Amino acid sequence: MMSIPLNLVRLRKDPQHLCGEVPAADLAPDLGDELMQISEPMSYDLTAEWMDGAALIRGHVTLPVDCECSRCLTPFQHLVDLDDYALHLPLTGEEAPPVQDDCVDLTPFLREDSLLGLPQHPLCRSDCPGLSSDGAGPLKSDPAPETGVWSQLDRLKFDKE
Repeated sequence: MMSIPLNLVRLRKDPQHLCGEVPAADLAPDLGDELMQISEPMSYDLTAEWMDGAALIRGHVTLPVDCECSRCLTPFQHLVDLDDYALHLPLTGEEAPPVQDDCVDLTPFLREDSLLGLPQHPLCRSDCPGLSSDGAGPLKSDPAPETGVWSQLDRLKFDKE
């Protein structure tokens, strides 16, 4: 079953408008990262044009991803937003995708390009301080910046007599 079928016979005659959603189950629900998971559909609004034996696909793709912050483990949602999405898809030669019933499935290409937009280490916010020292939860206030392993020594107070 094709999630985003592009009919090549129709494409040779006229540009095609493709709009809809791909269910999370058809994407990659298991990303191999316990801090990220896809549970909502990917939305797309695309225009495809025929270009000398290739298809040019342009438009907008969004994919919400459920994440846990890699510093404080707070759940949050990251939105992969490919606003100026563009794909040049050769339809002949070694790089041509498989054709079934005059259609090419665009799902694998959009899935791959969306997954490339995921963060390596998801953060709830860029200045997340992390977990408290007892590991009970996120720090409530920003700690003093530490400069290295010797920063604990800077906190020692010596009595001068």
